[in-house]
Amino acid sequence: MTRGQRVLAYFGVLALIAVVLVAWDGVITVRVREKTPGGHLIYVAVPGIMIPVALHFIPARYFRGAHDAQLRLVLPAVEGVINSLSNISDTVLVEVASPGSHVIVRKLGRSVVTDVNDDDADVHVSVPLRAIRATACAIAAKVSAVDAADPPDSTASVSEPSS
Repeated sequence: MTRGQRVLAYFGVLALIAVVLVAWDGVITVRVREKTPGGHLIYVAVPGIMIPVALHFIPARYFRGAHDAQLRLVLPAVEGVINSLSNISDTVLVEVASPGSHVIVRKLGRSVVTDVNDDDADVHVSVPLRAIRATACAIAAKVSAVDAADPPDSTASVSEPSS
């Protein structure tokens, strides 16, 4: 095998790994179409793995503070919701219709899909369940790292603000 063939083989392996990583957590897509004359069409597709990977670069200090308790409460609920959604067939989760607008949130395949149609724009957002789970796990890991480095004070209490 020549050197050129080896380099080409390495690039092929790297491309295969990239495809597997993108396919693993799916692709988050956002599409916005303005309904005005000459309106814009914006389409963004991001590999689902990018969000949890990006979270690793956020310093742990940003996960410390008043929202810690909220995160500790919400993350197990997110995991439960994702598990439940993974086990049900496609269904409408929320639908709201009013004059001039229509919003529908549904589980479709292995994704949560939100469609908004109003007088100004059509918006479509699709987020794979695996990407939501991976993001929740990455956030939980950050919160756990903060807890390990600086455990919450179990003797602290919440008091009413003085007036």
